[in-house]
Formats: sequence, C-alpha cells, structure tokens
Amino acid sequence: MTVRFKLVYPVVFVLLGVFDLVMGFFAVQGYLTDGSARTSTTYYFFAFAVVTVVCAAQWNRGYFEFDPGTGTILVRRAFGAGKRFGGADGGLLFVDSGTISCTTATGARKRVPVTRFLARTEQWNAVLEQIRRAPVTGPAPL
Repeated sequence: MTVRFKLVYPVVFVLLGVFDLVMGFFAVQGYLTDGSARTSTTYYFFAFAVVTVVCAAQWNRGYFEFDPGTGTILVRRAFGAGKRFGGADGGLLFVDSGTISCTTATGARKRVPVTRFLARTEQWNAVLEQIRRAPVTGPAPL
C-alpha cells in the first residue's frame, strides 16, 4: 500500500512557482527594479520558480510504501533508493502511540522516519490498522 503526501504541499509549491514566474516576467519588463539589477533579479525569480516546481513534483510522489505480507515499510527518498524498515532483516513493526516503530535485531526500538503530519490521513490510518492486525509484525515488544 502506497501512502502519499498530503495534497496541500504540492499545491503550495506550485502556487509559489507560479508567483515567482510572474514576478520574473515583471522583472524582465523592469517593473520591479530601476533597470540596473534587472538581470540578477530576473534570474533569481526564474531559478526559484524552477526549484519550487521541482519541489512540487517531489511532494506529489508517494511518501512511503507498506507491504503487509512481509511487514516492511519502504521510505522513499527524493533521489536514489529508499530505506526499508521491518521485515525479516529489519525487525518487527509496531504502533507506539500513533507513530510507527520497529525493533532491531538486537531488540532495540527504532522509530521509522514517517509522520502523520506529512501523510494523507485516511492512508496513514489504514497503514496503522494493518500494522496492528498483521501477523508478520506481531505485538509491540515490552
């Protein structure tokens, strides 16, 4: 099950990108400066617009994936491979006061770096329920 970021984050970044693009066009026309710094101001606005659109694209992808069959969570990164938590090699997943944690091979507890604040609420609640019910994950350690 893929959990996606809340929709508000990409929308905010797209709006920022559109605003910066408009400001860049105003800078090209010379409305924002006296003409001496027009070039650097224009490059700033256009560069920032590109950065915000790239950020919006990153926020629009999946946040993490939960596989109830193996009891693993794959946390995606912006670039490169993600990191797995739980499963046969990573220990058991469990829910600890609304956060997802796992036990390591040594028995230590480790918090999985995913938060309710960034995830879509209905998907987050579904994952928590599956972790509580999944036979692979087992009960929370004492």
